Amino acid sequence: MKTGSLAAGFYIVPRHVLGRGFIAPSDKLNIAGIGAGGKGQSDMAEFAKSPKVNIVAMCDVDDRQAVKSRESFPKANYYKDFRE
Repeated sequence: MKTGSLAAGFYIVPRHVLGRGFIAPSDKLNIAGIGAGGKGQSDMAEFAKSPKVNIVAMCDVDDRQAVKSRESFPKANYYKDFRE
């Protein structure tokens, strides 16, 4: 029991210890976009402005639109079909 409490103690850290302005992973929203052209691209760009948002994936069957979204969100995974 002592080892379990000791290990848990290292994982539970008060927010102020992590530093001012730090956003905990549990406070971030991961977003995937389906349809990267026009309105979809505009919406994703607005979401990406927030430090609490991660754009994690994009999907579009139109290769021309997919190229544009890859330039805007280089860290996101890309798919041609949302069922992948």
